[in-house]
Amino acid sequence: DSYSSEGLTDTGAFEIYKLLSKIKILDPAIGSGAYPVRMMLELVNIHQSLAKKIISGTLGHLVTENKIDPANRYQFKLDIIRNNLYGTDIDHFAVEIAKLRFWLSLVVDYESNISNPIDLNAIPALPNLDFKFRTGDSLIAKVKKGKTKESKIGYNLDLMFQHHQMDAFFEEPIRKLVGMKNNFFNYDITASKRKVTKEQLKSEIQELEKNLAKEIGIAEIETFKGINHILWQIHFAEIYDQDLSFGFDICIANPPYLKQEKINELFNSFESGITNDELVNAYENLYSDRKSVV
Repeated sequence: DSYSSEGLTDTGAFEIYKLLSKIKILDPAIGSGAYPVRMMLELVNIHQSLAKKIISGTLGHLVTENKIDPANRYQFKLDIIRNNLYGTDIDHFAVEIAKLRFWLSLVVDYESNISNPIDLNAIPALPNLDFKFRTGDSLIAKVKKGKTKESKIGYNLDLMFQHHQMDAFFEEPIRKLVGMKNNFFNYDITASKRKVTKEQLKSEIQELEKNLAKEIGIAEIETFKGINHILWQIHFAEIYDQDLSFGFDICIANPPYLKQEKINELFNSFESGITNDELVNAYENLYSDRKSVV
């Protein structure tokens, strides 16, 4: 059994379980969602094995207190989508297909006895994935440069990413975004009364992202030739929360289907101000202390 946890101590199994609950996984070219869905299934199998090990050992109360059922694959999938998986794609249709794929994967594991139409009301609503899987170019982003106050803030933000230290001005809006995005994710799942509609909440999140962009030196969330681009420090600001995980831990993706000789030509057309060699160096520095799954 490749998912067996029998060789682990109770403490070891619990520590791995806690770490896996915080891991951040990105597919920057999600397509139809095949890679992250497969990653989700792998994590579900590992979570189930670890939960069984923990429950049967001396630390079982730590799992049962959180109402974790090793047999409930639906809940494991929901938690992994909420806490661990992120994706982008330049093709909006592909992103919508990926969302559908995750929803279908959830539905097949929801166990409910349906004997009459009223039983359908017991089936929980599906999560909102708009801020988990986003449309845009994940390779190119444009940040205003210069000697303005905003540019200096942007420079401080670069240092923050480099040294994995939370910048004070960035911390409060991150915390607010995390809470708002969690509420949006669960909006149709929880039965509690809401003070705002789902669309209002979505608009508030987008407005906060725009304001945060201005704070770090981006006058507006621009587009290149009509194509949205992903601003990682804005669109996925929550992954820079030090209490969770500072940045992505694993990146899964196919290699780009583009001739290497054409990359500089592409960058020039977008007036990005970077070259292929600079991109390679930046990539190596970014993932020097991270694991990559290709």
